[in-house]
Amino acid sequence: MEGQYLQKMSRHLNYSLRMVPNIDYGLCQGCGGCSDLYPRFFELRGEKAWVINADEFNADKCPGVLTVCPYYAITLEEI
Repeated sequence: MEGQYLQKMSRHLNYSLRMVPNIDYGLCQGCGGCSDLYPRFFELRGEKAWVINADEFNADKCPGVLTVCPYYAITLEEI
């Protein structure tokens, strides 16, 4: 019984904790690598990248999102 409860809670916690991209504007140089590779989630505005459609982001489907930026400006944050 306890094992079933823990499985249900684990699924609930995994579902409720979501990760979304975040851009450190002190590090972003506006190179556009993120918007080129992931145009659904990043766009350039002026000289910086912006996160768009964060509610649709799935970290499992975008494994290279943290390494696409040569300036390490992209991180993932829990919401």
